[in-house]
Amino acid sequence: MQNIPVTGITLDKSVLSLEIGETALLTATISPSNATNKLMSWTSSNNSVATVTNGRITAVSLGTATITATTVDGAKTATCRVTVTECDSHSYGEWQTRTPASCNTAGIEFRKCAVCAHEETRTIPATGNHSYGAWQTRTPASCNTAGIEFRKCTVCAHEETRAIPATGNHSYGAWQTRTPASCNT
Repeated sequence: MQNIPVTGITLDKSVLSLEIGETALLTATISPSNATNKLMSWTSSNNSVATVTNGRITAVSLGTATITATTVDGAKTATCRVTVTECDSHSYGEWQTRTPASCNTAGIEFRKCAVCAHEETRTIPATGNHSYGAWQTRTPASCNTAGIEFRKCTVCAHEETRAIPATGNHSYGAWQTRTPASCNT
């Protein structure tokens, strides 16, 4: 059997535009059509933008890549320049909480496009509502000095304080003699 060498290769597209997440199939034609060895390999100049497997291109991220088909016999090549753009019609899933909001700190929610994995985020406003525990005495009040009590938010540890008024009530014990009485005094 006579070996018929490959003389060239062409692709059905030389330029292709895809949105992130889309796929397309390139068809290669080897010349002559009766070449003995029609095996070829496929490569991408930038796999982070577009990948290729047996002519099937998958758009991965924004950018450009050159897809090359190379024949095993004679190393003949044909290329297709692929431009990957963002998808025009996002298909977002449900909002998910990434960082929950607290009393005084905003949170973050996100959702991703099922087609291109584009992510949207939005802010969850801080709740503004502290969840305080019971008041506790830090410094007790005395007869003529105010005391201090505090309570902490169980979520964010914010502390609130307030004064405990001086009691104004003296607590006297039993009468005691300081100087005993005498006949003259």
